[in-house]
Amino acid sequence: MRRREFITLLGGLATWPLAARAQQPSSKTPVVGVLWHAGSAEEEDVYLRPLRKAFNDLGYAEGENIHLEHRFPAENPERFQTMARELVDLKPDAIIAVTTLGAIDLKKLTTTIPIVFVVVADPIGTGLVEGLARPGGNATGLSLMAVDLTDC
Repeated sequence: MRRREFITLLGGLATWPLAARAQQPSSKTPVVGVLWHAGSAEEEDVYLRPLRKAFNDLGYAEGENIHLEHRFPAENPERFQTMARELVDLKPDAIIAVTTLGAIDLKKLTTTIPIVFVVVADPIGTGLVEGLARPGGNATGLSLMAVDLTDC
């Protein structure tokens, strides 16, 4: 995925959970969990910088009026499960899942916290959403579309 598309995506993701709560005044700082795939912020920097910039462009500065709770599982399936549980237990306002594995683990753990997946090859086949036009449930995001549009 190109950087500009990634920034556009994350900008839209940033407004989704916050807009839903816009009607209720609150002094609580929004918390967004992010379940990455690499092992550290340095390894994710190519995507982490655009994520922070997208939130900044929308008026959300990390550490000031939004808190991003990052987890880096280093592509380890057991760590994905553990870190998904950690994020769900924090009860954030929304969670961004960067990988299919992360999104699936999160979906198994919560039906109430909004989950935004970045790119999933087959969100319908993996059970993340009911349909592309109407995802239903608490998960939404971007699909690679190739699998979703082919007639196998």
